[in-house]
Amino acid sequence: MQYSPERPDESARVIKTGRGGPIQPKSVFTCRGLPRERQTFKRWYRIFNALCHAQADRGIIFLMGADFVGIKEEAVRLHGEGFNCAQCVLCACGKYTGLDENTALAVSGGFGGGVRCGEICGAISGAVMSLGCAAPYSDGADREARDRIARLTKECTAAFREKYGVVRCLDLKRAGVDCDELIALGAETVEKILSESK
Repeated sequence: MQYSPERPDESARVIKTGRGGPIQPKSVFTCRGLPRERQTFKRWYRIFNALCHAQADRGIIFLMGADFVGIKEEAVRLHGEGFNCAQCVLCACGKYTGLDENTALAVSGGFGGGVRCGEICGAISGAVMSLGCAAPYSDGADREARDRIARLTKECTAAFREKYGVVRCLDLKRAGVDCDELIALGAETVEKILSESK
């Protein structure tokens, strides 16, 4: 489902989607009362489209009320400000990593564009960095921590491979996958993996 600039009220719809394409929405919510900076066309366009793609397999998308901005929305918002995919995911996952925004942006700055050579997707890199901060393996003798981060990392890359079949930035771009979609999936995957691994 693509947002139509001619029908701006659709930015707040609850949209049902499926593998076969969009299904007629059953409800419409307004976004009156949202902070002014979150009502800009560019931000809502990116967020809406990313969520449509990222949630297509689940069958329903909610763009929720005035004061709620989820981790995926925040990650996509950062992309709209010019940050790369890895930066967006790592920065948006701050509540799990404990990193302040400037540190997260600095550490992940070189990972966009598949480490600038078309290799591993930046959204995956940002997600794996987030998992590493949340489940640190910082003692060489700690086999349990080593095994845990290895398992979490495999779960993360598997989520992308299962959805797209590839994990390289260049391959994903050739397949026409939008960066906002990948960013939303990266942030969502971190949140899902950490919530399930507690």
